[in-house]
Amino acid sequence: MDGIDFRVNRLFRNGTLLLAALDHGQYVGVPEGLADPVRFIAAIDSLPFDGYILNAGLARTIGRLDPAKSLILRITHAGTRFSETGALNRCFLHPEDALRLGADAVISMVVLGHGDDVAAMHELAEAVCEYHRFGIPLIAEMLPADPKLSPSPRAIADLSRIGAEVGADVIKTCMTEDFASVVGGCPVPIIIAGGSREKDFVSTVRKALLGGAKGVAMGRNLYQHEDPPALIRDVVGAMGRPRP
Repeated sequence: MDGIDFRVNRLFRNGTLLLAALDHGQYVGVPEGLADPVRFIAAIDSLPFDGYILNAGLARTIGRLDPAKSLILRITHAGTRFSETGALNRCFLHPEDALRLGADAVISMVVLGHGDDVAAMHELAEAVCEYHRFGIPLIAEMLPADPKLSPSPRAIADLSRIGAEVGADVIKTCMTEDFASVVGGCPVPIIIAGGSREKDFVSTVRKALLGGAKGVAMGRNLYQHEDPPALIRDVVGAMGRPRP
């Protein structure tokens, strides 16, 4: 077992992976419901989810997190909401800096189907090689450029497989119907992205797990919820873990 295997096994130490995705500020600025991320993290840090997705700047600001939780750092950007460059993500964080910040893994967004897929896949392949040199797992967030394809099981299955074929250790992608067909075509674990806020997010999580998903990253569904700790407890229960 090398460092990559060790760290991937640590991510899934509870069998499934439940993440608080608080990395939206890099693109949005001040996300609704997450004006004070330090205070938000302090309010949820003791609850039994598995880790965080953060940007490097916020990880430095927080300073200390529950040591039992994994830290996954976002390593790509594609401009901001003020620009029109959202399709092609570029890597900006070096592996040495990720290790210095205590990252257990990193996450790279990969959007395909926008006319510059070669560059997007090149960014992913280079990131895989660079981070694997340091034993750091890479999660590829595989998304279609055309939002109309997000509900398509075939499109999401193809995107997930592409990410795995290029070398990602875990895939994060959209929830679809027939999620079992997505999982069946991908040789590495898949977790679902929470996406826009849903009324019945817990049912979506339960359905994804039944389809073979290995976890979920909760962003807007978590920090825009009227009671984030209660949502975490409900999702923990839906994942078959003891409900706190």
